[in-house]
Amino acid sequence: MSFKIVIEQNEFGEKEMKEWWNGKDLLDIIPEVCLQKELSLNEIVDKIYKDVLE
Repeated sequence: MSFKIVIEQNEFGEKEMKEWWNGKDLLDIIPEVCLQKELSLNEIVDKIYKDVLE
């Protein structure tokens, strides 16, 4: 989720959000994957399906 969207959907201001925002706040305990917004729904489903089978 982009910083702009987070600010729009949050009650805190931009200054406060910048103090703790981490755009790629991935968990260390599981292999998370970032999906790009340019991917189609079919591409996302294919990727998830392939990742589950591995």
